[in-house]
Amino acid sequence: MQIVYLGFAGTTQIEGEAGAQFVRLERFGKQISGCHLAIEAIGVRSGHCVYDARLDLITHTNDLVPVEHCSNEDPNVALRSAFDAAERQLDQWPLQRGNTPVPVPRASSRAVSDPLTRGGETIMYHHILVAVDGSESSKRALSEAIRMASLAHGQLTAAYVVDSSHSFAYPGAYDPLALTRAIRADGEQVLAEARTLMAQHDVAGVAEIVETDGLSEDIASCLQRTAERIGADLVVLGTHGRRGIRRLVIGSVAERFVRFSTCPVLLVRQEQPAS
Repeated sequence: MQIVYLGFAGTTQIEGEAGAQFVRLERFGKQISGCHLAIEAIGVRSGHCVYDARLDLITHTNDLVPVEHCSNEDPNVALRSAFDAAERQLDQWPLQRGNTPVPVPRASSRAVSDPLTRGGETIMYHHILVAVDGSESSKRALSEAIRMASLAHGQLTAAYVVDSSHSFAYPGAYDPLALTRAIRADGEQVLAEARTLMAQHDVAGVAEIVETDGLSEDIASCLQRTAERIGADLVVLGTHGRRGIRRLVIGSVAERFVRFSTCPVLLVRQEQPAS
């Protein structure tokens, strides 16, 4: 399950609640392979923020089937209501031979063959931006971005951020120009791998290095500037990355980006090792 936060930064409590709710859908494993959850802060009611939870079910043929969205002042209540609606909807799906689900038509939804849907409306992500740094989480983010771009027949930009401020943070300790060259070389290797994956999945787009603007711009701001420059309508970020030579695209960066992003953000969590 992937979670998109719109208009606010997500929390570990919400992610934990979403994970617990997703367990409820495991009994429908023959009908769906997963889901996308979007939670949006849509306004204020009686002095409290209102959250809208929208759930898309992913079939085994990679169709996305929308579930009615649910709103509440508590995002956890909203997402629980969305999973309630998903269970009701899945219980109504008859099965063909081979356990292939046949979604029950709904007046408010488009055909399930549409590439991406949300709240009954087709969403075409024309240009997706994904941040890569060579870490496992960014590789998962890249794979998800490629999958979504392929479904939507959209364009993908993979960006590796060179944070120039770190090169000059400790003058005298090392050669800042040599460090910057090393970071760029690392970036080119990561981007070469991204280009290979994009070509293998026949996804159009580019893979490029972007650099922070002097000492005043951080990674999140650089990514936002890049998203605006290319006209991205979705940004995909891994939530755990690496420090050091492989530039970080981790919790604090993702959280900061979500807070001021002007477009939807898909956060892809790093797979945790089995305990």
